[in-house]
Amino acid sequence: MDITLCMIVKNEEKYIKDCLDSAFKLVNSAVIIDTGSTDKTKEIIKEFGEKVKLMEYAWNNDFAKARNESLKYADGEWILVLDADEILNIDKDNVINTINTTIAEAFNIPLTNVLSERNKQNSYVYMRLFKNKGYKYYRPVHEQINISIDKSENLNRKDIEIIHYGYMQKCIDEKNKIERNLDILFNELSKEPEDSFINYHIASTYSANMDYSKALQFYVKSYECGLKYGFGKYYYILVKKMCQCIYVLGDYNLCIQFTNNLLLDSRLKEFVDLYFLIAECYFKLKKYGKAIEYAKKCLEIGERDDYPTLNGRGSFLVEVLLSDIHKEMNK
Repeated sequence: MDITLCMIVKNEEKYIKDCLDSAFKLVNSAVIIDTGSTDKTKEIIKEFGEKVKLMEYAWNNDFAKARNESLKYADGEWILVLDADEILNIDKDNVINTINTTIAEAFNIPLTNVLSERNKQNSYVYMRLFKNKGYKYYRPVHEQINISIDKSENLNRKDIEIIHYGYMQKCIDEKNKIERNLDILFNELSKEPEDSFINYHIASTYSANMDYSKALQFYVKSYECGLKYGFGKYYYILVKKMCQCIYVLGDYNLCIQFTNNLLLDSRLKEFVDLYFLIAECYFKLKKYGKAIEYAKKCLEIGERDDYPTLNGRGSFLVEVLLSDIHKEMNK
């Protein structure tokens, strides 16, 4: 069983070694496309020797084209895709056994975003492992692979997990991602103004830059377009971030009303983050009885791995919130 790692990199000297060390616990070879590194990224990659094909590529504001360039040179039966700011945690034997016994064309791997040194968020699953059968990426930013979801299977988080550090604020600042991504996204939006996926990622980019008013504008647009034309796997993260924007902007009554309306959707009824957000709103409004009611609902649901939840919102963070509520009630 041969698996090839495919990556695109630029100025990743802080992260690339850890990424490759973790990936080679599973893969046999790697194809890395460098889009113009000026630091020691290429030198570090070369330390891995002949098992890595390192190629230079002129950046053209299109992540899909760069990724597809890496896929062209993969010679493994399967392809694993990682970014340099990610590491792979894996039980190799279990994963290889699953691959050897599957009829699937691809696997969705659980990914955990590290938002700060202390803060991790489960962020659902992403199609990162697939057969080397000529599949291609599309969309110039937040690129997607053209494999139908019904041809894929989910891998278990206890067997494999991607840890992603790229959403930590210091990483965003270092890479100047925001301005770059907005330029690409708005160019795409001009071609497809009612594309829910594009509007969602514009909103997320503004949110990363703490421009929550603009973020909310595009989250709402994404939601409205999704209601018309359908949502992708990002639906759960979209509704969560949309509610969080209203909360951050300080309209707690609207946040409660809006979030409760969303909870009428049966797909969201066990989404603990939404109940936690409502509990926080009631706490801010000094309506402590209602805050306790929703906090207890969070504990009832508990920690869930099938939603993009913030770790603790079904357990210890609720206990902290309840403690704060009772302190305020006893003043």
